[in-house]
Amino acid sequence: MKKTILIVDDEENIHFAFQRVLGETYDLIKATSGEEGMRLIQTESPDLVILDIKLPGISGLDALVKIRENFPLLPVIVMTAFSTTRYTIEAMKLGAYEYFTKPPEMVKMRQSIEQALQDAEQRQETTRSGAFAVPSAERTEETDNLIGSSPEMQEVYKMIGRVAETDVTVMITGESGTGKDLVARAIWKYGPRKSKLMMPVNCAAIPENLLESELFGHEKGSFTGADRLRIGRFEECDGGTIFLDEIGDMPIALQAKLLRVLQDGEFNRVGGQRPIRVDVRIIAATNKKLLTAVERGQFREDLFYRLNVVTIHLPPLRERTGDVPELVNYFLSRFSKEAGKKIELVGDDVMTFLASYPWPGNVRELENTLRRALLLSRGGTITRSDLKLSGEIQTPVSEPMEEMDAETLLMRGFDDIFRNPPEEGVLTHVERLLLTRTLEHLQGNQKRAAELLGIARNTLRSKMERYNISKDVRITRTKE
Repeated sequence: MKKTILIVDDEENIHFAFQRVLGETYDLIKATSGEEGMRLIQTESPDLVILDIKLPGISGLDALVKIRENFPLLPVIVMTAFSTTRYTIEAMKLGAYEYFTKPPEMVKMRQSIEQALQDAEQRQETTRSGAFAVPSAERTEETDNLIGSSPEMQEVYKMIGRVAETDVTVMITGESGTGKDLVARAIWKYGPRKSKLMMPVNCAAIPENLLESELFGHEKGSFTGADRLRIGRFEECDGGTIFLDEIGDMPIALQAKLLRVLQDGEFNRVGGQRPIRVDVRIIAATNKKLLTAVERGQFREDLFYRLNVVTIHLPPLRERTGDVPELVNYFLSRFSKEAGKKIELVGDDVMTFLASYPWPGNVRELENTLRRALLLSRGGTITRSDLKLSGEIQTPVSEPMEEMDAETLLMRGFDDIFRNPPEEGVLTHVERLLLTRTLEHLQGNQKRAAELLGIARNTLRSKMERYNISKDVRITRTKE
């Protein structure tokens, strides 16, 4: 059965062009004003609307608003002879499926119509199946909520409750994107220092030569460029709580100064002679295995045991997939309120996929995926086609390989290199290849690459610069 398309345009030549190109494939009905178009939508129930912006009577944009209010699942493709930024943005903001300037390229128009009709069918099926409903926003006032009711998260909440009221130093561990900063904030929020300052410091984000001054301050004239006294984070946070994120990336020379704060509650500014006493609660977090770093001489053992009084481990999202529906509800409710775009349904296939996806970027990746899906969605529902995930990249197909152990495979690769030695030398070639492949595998995530390789992040960056490896490295090989 042919699909029905309503074309709302006051130019007869436009109707003629669509009839000539699409007449054999679709049933076309026409309207020459916005009012007539709205009447035909009610009486003819078209599957898709192609709408001109400049119309006699109500404008195309006003008609689009009415269509979205009364027929939220009906896809609308907008056209205009005026290729202006304002019209394009306004039409897409109001929920247009696609936007074309006149005269439209009919090949692209046909492709857009086919895709819009497929998406509309999927959204209608989602609505009929009684898929996962997104309640209206309830807890969107706070953006620092810990979300999840799984047994794993219940254990985290219990630990927060046990340590919050004390001044004990807490170490929070877990992969990147699991929400370690939210746990730190919850400990502060429910603790006795909640009326005082809570200050986060990302030790990996501040250059090594600036981190000491950032944390402990400096005296005027203590180094080139120190033209005035600088109060550091510890001094500024006296009486409050300091959150040292990515503590595993703190330079080992600076770790001794942090140990002194933990032991004696005092430090010296850079270039200072007089010790400064502070009363600060320290919460630290890391995605690294600090014991391994201790064994490699990258982290002080005495500092490790000072920090590791109480440890709270945040499980990766793949180990608590039962929390995915609750997280989806929370993020979509919050983003709907932020964007002013209402999402009421999420397809069953979407929820099944979200619960089965491994989420290498954890909750942060889910958050970003849902934010993007909401912006791409049409008709108040989110379908599988709205999801764009880097983890879905296809791996290259290789020839079947006989079973052999890892050492044999490795040596076979070396044999090829030795037969045709590179000009830059074997060691340089292998190191460059290892760094590149690791970054490709991890989609350019430098923190995880450094952890996997067992080197400091600064060392990884230095090697990337040496070998001219792009910061934007991604997997570019595709399935043959």
